[in-house]
Amino acid sequence: MRDWIVQNDIDDQEIYDKLFDVCSSLFKPSSAAQLVVLLSKYQDMGTRSPNPEITLCACLLEISATLEWKD
Repeated sequence: MRDWIVQNDIDDQEIYDKLFDVCSSLFKPSSAAQLVVLLSKYQDMGTRSPNPEITLCACLLEISATLEWKD
């Protein structure tokens, strides 16, 4: 995950916004609601983090480990 973020020069705020925009089409309803909470938490943490890449990586890992994608 970290390599992908670094290699692609990913903007963390852009990823949070994009995930929010598509959450209902990608995730089951209960997970879409949970995603909004996670995005809010990690977006806030990213503004205070000395290394926002670590915060983004943690966010994406938590999303992949805890949320249910639509079939």
